[in-house]
Amino acid sequence: MTRERPFSTPFVVRAASLALLVAATGACKKKPSPTVGTNATPSTAVSSTVDSADAARREKAAASIQKAQALINAGKYDEARKLLAVVIDENGGTKEAFTAEDQLKDIETLEEAKTAPETIKKMKATRAFEDILGTKIGVGSVSTTRRWVYGNFGTGSFSKDAAQEATYVVVEFDVMTTAPDPQLPCVHAFLRAPDGLRFMRLGKPLAIEFRRWDSYGSTLGNYDDNGNDFAKSETVKFTAGTEVTLKSLSTKVLYIGFSKRPHVQRVERDNRPPIYSLASCPQGPKEISVGDLTRDYEIAEIRAPRPN
Repeated sequence: MTRERPFSTPFVVRAASLALLVAATGACKKKPSPTVGTNATPSTAVSSTVDSADAARREKAAASIQKAQALINAGKYDEARKLLAVVIDENGGTKEAFTAEDQLKDIETLEEAKTAPETIKKMKATRAFEDILGTKIGVGSVSTTRRWVYGNFGTGSFSKDAAQEATYVVVEFDVMTTAPDPQLPCVHAFLRAPDGLRFMRLGKPLAIEFRRWDSYGSTLGNYDDNGNDFAKSETVKFTAGTEVTLKSLSTKVLYIGFSKRPHVQRVERDNRPPIYSLASCPQGPKEISVGDLTRDYEIAEIRAPRPN
């Protein structure tokens, strides 16, 4: 998965840091160098030359960083990128290079802010995905409920109850494919942060279960269930759930994300029905930007009812 970076230092703090960097660079420039005379040793002369070169490099980098910030403020992001790329190339591993890298992250954030409204608008209209890991996925009901019910076998079903002050986020979805053993995406739940530019991850990756069985005997592996076998059925019905605290549900609107890279795999068991393992599903950072979210996931916006 694409690396999800944490949000960088706020712009106001960044501007103050740039001022300090320029001041520090000026101090380095004014530092007197040892006089190279008849009593000066070769090492002193070399040291003086190195100090002068370092001060000049830092002064040039600080000036470029300051100019890049002015370009960013003016919305000239491409020009700022070119300038910052030179700073990073000529000052690798230094304070100046790290500052330049932070400015590049600021540009990403600003560009995402411009496109975020249109990106989120597309999420609202999406319930069906034509190609996720070679499968088609249709999202059904999404709910928050104290009891997650799954594996209905006609005369009964299985269930998990949430702890006190907690609830399950439950998503029902169908997977359609002609592949006999497809890899399925991890499923995550998100909330939109108040600033509108970030999303907050809810709970752990959703556990995945079959939504139905032919009979109780088929849940034990006594009988085949063609409806839960991609080798014999083009559509298999699933339900997924994760337990979250009631306090974390600050809004009714949930965003359900299906990862674009394979993580969930069918695990065969001796004389028992297969299960889908989340062992390789990454938890991921608590916060994620709009850009990273849409880069790594297919997203559906769902208005879920309150817990029942």
